[in-house]
Amino acid sequence: ELAMLITSHFNLDSVAEPLQMFARADLLIFQNKDSLALQTFDTITTVFPSHTLADKILMRKATIHEKHFRYQEAANYYEQILKDYTNTTSADDACFYLAQLNEFQFKNIERAQDLYKTILTEYPGSIFVHEARTRYRFLRGDIQESEIRNLLP
Repeated sequence: ELAMLITSHFNLDSVAEPLQMFARADLLIFQNKDSLALQTFDTITTVFPSHTLADKILMRKATIHEKHFRYQEAANYYEQILKDYTNTTSADDACFYLAQLNEFQFKNIERAQDLYKTILTEYPGSIFVHEARTRYRFLRGDIQESEIRNLLP
């Protein structure tokens, strides 16, 4: 993932600093220094306000908040990605994770169903299509929970 991120963003900007800062923040996440990682991501956003890493930064922030059971904050970041970065590679990920939060944490089945359907219609090339279709069919009542295990890899 990091190699793809570097390849896709390095030649877009002659300044390598935001990418290096992003890598440092990723290392901080790996080291469980989440507050420092969040500060680093905030610095990137402040110093390089419209950098192409913005959607990735929001995804990382959402992941950190989810890790600490701050589901509403994570949902807010996913929503922001869906609103501001619909044509990025992070959009389908944000849509799927937001659907998962709505289904399992917020128990908002209608919203989860809508988000799973959005993956199927708006992001047909997503790696989450198969699971989104299965979850959508389950929430709609087409399949039983016992059948889900047989349908998912």
